[in-house]
Amino acid sequence: MSLNQLLEKIKQASTKFFPLATLEHNIVRNVHLTVRIIFQQDLFIDIYANSETGRKDFALIHKNQRIYGIDNLKGWHYHPFGETEKHVPCKEPSVEEVFTNMKNIIEKELS
Repeated sequence: MSLNQLLEKIKQASTKFFPLATLEHNIVRNVHLTVRIIFQQDLFIDIYANSETGRKDFALIHKNQRIYGIDNLKGWHYHPFGETEKHVPCKEPSVEEVFTNMKNIIEKELS
């Protein structure tokens, strides 16, 4: 999947799951994609993708700390809410699956 295709999936899922959030994005030399989905100053999602290495990172950030994440550094794994130092192996998720997990955390843990 190209960075533009990934960005389009992120935009669609963001509109569906987080319609009031602000989305900022940047593609650098068709190699690096960064996206920030902002809910409030101290609560946002950061997404990074690298088309050369295949690396993808999704992180839910609250008060400057990652509170949940999923990435494929050394294989797909997630960092559970409340135990973000752990690496729990998983299959590659869709953007919608990642956003579903993050929305649940925001609604259940941060409300």
